[in-house]
Amino acid sequence: MQTVLLGAVGDQGGVDFELSGGTETEGGGYKFYTFTASSNLVAVGEGTVDILVVAGGAGCGLDSIWTGGGGGGGVAYRTGVTLTAGTYAAVIGSGGAEGTSGNGSNGGGTTFDSGGTFQLKAGGGGGGGHGQGGAACNTGTNGIAETTTYGAGGSGGGAGVWWPVCAGTSSSGGTGGTSGRNGNGGATGSSGDQYGGGGGGAGSTAVRGTTSANKGIGGAGLQGPFALADASDPYYATGGGGRGHGTDQNSATRLPVDAPGHGGSGGGSYQSDGYDGIVIVRTAA
Repeated sequence: MQTVLLGAVGDQGGVDFELSGGTETEGGGYKFYTFTASSNLVAVGEGTVDILVVAGGAGCGLDSIWTGGGGGGGVAYRTGVTLTAGTYAAVIGSGGAEGTSGNGSNGGGTTFDSGGTFQLKAGGGGGGGHGQGGAACNTGTNGIAETTTYGAGGSGGGAGVWWPVCAGTSSSGGTGGTSGRNGNGGATGSSGDQYGGGGGGAGSTAVRGTTSANKGIGGAGLQGPFALADASDPYYATGGGGRGHGTDQNSATRLPVDAPGHGGSGGGSYQSDGYDGIVIVRTAA
């Protein structure tokens, strides 16, 4: 499981550094400016910040017995960067909808200062595979690539199962930029055992469903201290779980224990949309 260690932040000389926008919280010696809907961050003066961008997670496949979980959104971040006076747009990607005629919808991309200096962009997760279609191999959708320098790709959706014909194949995570990170793949389903695959998470690939205790567990979210001030479980962009034998994996799962993540998680089978993305800017209190 990958841990993200983010650097310290602080003010620089001259005009006092102040930020406004989003929801402001404070804890652990930091101020957090959290955006769960598209809006602007306004900076006065100049200072150093950390920036986290999480894309929307994807929806699970069409409601059926053996659907795949949605992929978690991409997670992009930059640490210790200088923010000068100005207005910076945070655009939040929506979670993908549960599939209504096939695979789930992909998650929407999230950006911070898309056309400016930072250009932090994260691609959405790929939709979970559906469990319908006769002889069709219902592979989950690949995660969405985001190849700008600090871009991060979304993770792929889990495969749906049409028992006993086909389990689908594993999907791929979207490609990230040269200084960013790639998404992780979703898992294949299991036609013989009738379990859909989990969607990939930002921290790991998903697990193939084989038993009632392992119904296609979604990939781990990305763990790190860059979280809301009250975050007791700072995981981002976990993969959605698969479905099998009419039983569901939790809608936002992580390895090794089922638990919700913060922002960008994929929808778990069944009847589950993906979770919206998030942007957090952190500075010294």
